[in-house]
Amino acid sequence: MKTLGISLCNRAHALNVQRKAIHDLCIDSSIDATDKYEKFQKMKDSYLSTENDFRWELEKFWDSLTSTEEMLKSNTLMAKSVVLETMPMDPIMEISSNHHDSSSLSPVEEAPVRVPDSAYSQDEMESDNTHNVDVSESLEFGVPEPAQQMMKRESVDLSVRVTEPEP
Repeated sequence: MKTLGISLCNRAHALNVQRKAIHDLCIDSSIDATDKYEKFQKMKDSYLSTENDFRWELEKFWDSLTSTEEMLKSNTLMAKSVVLETMPMDPIMEISSNHHDSSSLSPVEEAPVRVPDSAYSQDEMESDNTHNVDVSESLEFGVPEPAQQMMKRESVDLSVRVTEPEP
Protein backbone atom coordinates (compact mmCIF):
# COMPACT_ATOMS: atom_id res chain seq x y z
CA MET A 1 0.00 0.00 0.00
CA LYS A 2 2.84 2.38 0.81
CA THR A 3 4.54 1.81 -2.57
CA LEU A 4 1.25 2.24 -4.42
CA GLY A 5 0.53 5.41 -2.45
CA ILE A 6 3.89 6.94 -3.38
CA SER A 7 3.40 5.98 -7.03
CA LEU A 8 -0.08 7.54 -7.03
CA CYS A 9 1.31 10.78 -5.63
CA ASN A 10 4.02 10.85 -8.35
CA ARG A 11 1.48 10.20 -11.10
CA ALA A 12 -0.89 12.84 -9.74
CA HIS A 13 1.97 15.34 -9.73
CA ALA A 14 2.86 14.39 -13.33
CA LEU A 15 -0.77 14.93 -14.37
CA ASN A 16 -0.74 18.37 -12.72
CA VAL A 17 2.44 19.30 -14.61
CA GLN A 18 0.90 18.14 -17.88
CA ARG A 19 -2.33 20.08 -17.23
CA LYS A 20 -0.33 23.25 -16.57
CA ALA A 21 1.69 22.72 -19.78
CA ILE A 22 -1.51 22.22 -21.81
CA HIS A 23 -2.98 25.38 -20.29
CA ASP A 24 0.19 27.37 -21.03
CA LEU A 25 0.18 26.11 -24.62
CA CYS A 26 -3.44 27.13 -25.12
CA ILE A 27 -2.95 30.70 -23.87
CA ASP A 28 0.38 31.27 -25.67
CA SER A 29 -0.41 33.69 -28.49
CA SER A 30 3.07 33.53 -30.03
CA ILE A 31 2.58 30.00 -31.44
CA ASP A 32 1.03 29.50 -34.87
CA ALA A 33 -2.45 27.89 -34.77
CA THR A 34 -1.35 24.84 -36.77
CA ASP A 35 1.70 24.24 -34.55
CA LYS A 36 -0.43 24.83 -31.46
CA TYR A 37 -2.95 22.23 -32.59
CA GLU A 38 -0.27 19.61 -33.36
CA LYS A 39 1.47 20.20 -30.01
CA PHE A 40 -1.89 20.13 -28.26
CA GLN A 41 -2.73 16.72 -29.81
CA LYS A 42 0.61 15.25 -28.66
CA MET A 43 0.16 16.70 -25.16
CA LYS A 44 -3.39 15.38 -25.01
CA ASP A 45 -2.29 11.87 -26.01
CA SER A 46 0.50 11.95 -23.44
CA TYR A 47 -1.95 13.14 -20.78
CA LEU A 48 -4.36 10.33 -21.69
CA SER A 49 -1.60 7.75 -21.32
CA THR A 50 -0.53 9.11 -17.93
CA GLU A 51 -4.15 9.33 -16.80
CA ASN A 52 -4.79 5.70 -17.79
CA ASP A 53 -1.73 4.59 -15.82
CA PHE A 54 -2.98 6.65 -12.88
CA ARG A 55 -6.44 5.03 -13.06
CA TRP A 56 -4.84 1.57 -13.28
CA GLU A 57 -2.83 2.28 -10.10
CA LEU A 58 -5.95 3.64 -8.40
CA GLU A 59 -7.65 0.32 -9.16
CA LYS A 60 -4.65 -1.60 -7.74
CA PHE A 61 -4.75 0.57 -4.62
CA TRP A 62 -8.50 -0.06 -4.27
CA ASP A 63 -7.94 -3.80 -4.63
CA SER A 64 -5.25 -3.56 -1.95
CA LEU A 65 -7.67 -1.72 0.35
CA THR A 66 -10.36 -4.33 -0.21
CA SER A 67 -8.02 -7.27 0.47
CA THR A 68 -6.68 -5.51 3.58
CA GLU A 69 -10.25 -4.96 4.79
CA GLU A 70 -11.05 -8.65 4.31
CA MET A 71 -7.88 -9.66 6.15
CA LEU A 72 -8.63 -7.33 9.08
CA LYS A 73 -12.23 -8.50 9.19
CA SER A 74 -11.10 -12.13 9.22
CA ASN A 75 -8.59 -11.42 12.00
CA THR A 76 -11.26 -9.64 14.02
CA LEU A 77 -13.72 -12.50 13.68
CA MET A 78 -11.00 -15.00 14.55
CA ALA A 79 -10.02 -12.99 17.63
CA LYS A 80 -13.66 -12.82 18.76
CA SER A 81 -14.08 -16.57 18.35
CA VAL A 82 -10.90 -17.21 20.35
CA VAL A 83 -12.22 -14.99 23.15
CA LEU A 84 -15.54 -16.84 23.13
CA GLU A 85 -13.80 -20.23 23.17
CA THR A 86 -11.64 -19.27 26.15
CA MET A 87 -14.58 -18.00 28.21
CA PRO A 88 -15.63 -20.67 30.71
CA MET A 89 -19.21 -21.78 30.26
CA ASP A 90 -21.03 -22.10 33.55
CA PRO A 91 -23.72 -24.78 33.22
CA ILE A 92 -25.46 -23.37 36.28
CA MET A 93 -25.62 -19.86 34.80
CA GLU A 94 -29.22 -18.70 34.72
CA ILE A 95 -30.81 -16.26 32.38
CA SER A 96 -32.45 -13.45 34.27
CA SER A 97 -35.61 -11.85 33.03
CA ASN A 98 -36.67 -8.22 33.11
CA HIS A 99 -40.23 -9.35 33.79
CA HIS A 100 -41.30 -8.63 37.35
CA ASP A 101 -43.30 -11.28 39.11
CA SER A 102 -46.49 -9.69 40.43
CA SER A 103 -46.16 -11.63 43.68
CA SER A 104 -42.87 -10.00 44.67
CA LEU A 105 -42.57 -6.23 44.92
CA SER A 106 -39.45 -4.28 44.08
CA PRO A 107 -37.94 -2.02 46.77
CA VAL A 108 -39.40 1.00 44.95
CA GLU A 109 -42.88 -0.47 45.10
CA GLU A 110 -42.59 -1.54 48.74
CA ALA A 111 -41.90 1.83 50.33
CA PRO A 112 -43.73 5.00 49.26
CA VAL A 113 -41.38 7.88 48.55
CA ARG A 114 -42.51 11.41 49.20
CA VAL A 115 -40.71 14.48 47.99
CA PRO A 116 -40.20 17.07 50.76
CA ASP A 117 -42.01 20.37 50.38
CA SER A 118 -38.66 22.18 50.33
CA ALA A 119 -38.01 20.72 46.88
CA TYR A 120 -40.78 22.84 45.35
CA SER A 121 -40.73 26.54 44.54
CA GLN A 122 -42.77 28.99 46.59
CA ASP A 123 -45.47 29.20 43.90
CA GLU A 124 -45.88 25.44 43.92
CA MET A 125 -46.03 25.33 47.71
CA GLU A 126 -48.85 27.88 47.70
CA SER A 127 -50.89 25.76 45.30
CA ASP A 128 -52.78 22.80 46.63
CA ASN A 129 -50.66 19.76 47.42
CA THR A 130 -52.81 17.38 45.39
CA HIS A 131 -49.93 16.69 43.02
CA ASN A 132 -47.87 14.88 45.69
CA VAL A 133 -48.47 11.25 44.77
CA ASP A 134 -46.80 8.23 46.27
CA VAL A 135 -44.38 6.58 43.87
CA SER A 136 -45.98 3.24 44.69
CA GLU A 137 -49.32 4.56 43.37
CA SER A 138 -47.82 5.75 40.08
CA LEU A 139 -45.69 2.69 39.35
CA GLU A 140 -47.00 -0.45 37.79
CA PHE A 141 -44.42 -3.19 37.41
CA GLY A 142 -41.60 -0.66 37.87
CA VAL A 143 -42.65 1.57 34.94
CA PRO A 144 -43.40 5.20 35.89
CA GLU A 145 -46.45 6.92 34.49
CA PRO A 146 -46.03 9.79 32.03
CA ALA A 147 -45.05 13.15 33.44
CA GLN A 148 -47.87 15.48 34.40
CA GLN A 149 -48.43 18.74 32.59
CA MET A 150 -46.64 21.71 34.11
CA MET A 151 -48.71 24.26 36.02
CA LYS A 152 -49.10 27.55 34.15
CA ARG A 153 -48.43 30.88 35.77
CA GLU A 154 -50.39 34.01 35.08
CA SER A 155 -48.69 36.17 32.49
CA VAL A 156 -47.56 39.62 33.53
CA ASP A 157 -47.62 42.48 31.03
CA LEU A 158 -44.30 44.26 31.39
CA SER A 159 -45.04 46.78 28.64
CA VAL A 160 -47.42 48.71 30.90
CA ARG A 161 -45.40 51.05 33.11
CA VAL A 162 -46.67 52.53 36.26
CA THR A 163 -45.87 56.23 36.28
CA GLU A 164 -45.35 58.00 39.53
CA PRO A 165 -47.07 61.36 39.97
CA GLU A 166 -44.73 64.30 39.69
CA PRO A 167 -44.21 66.25 42.93
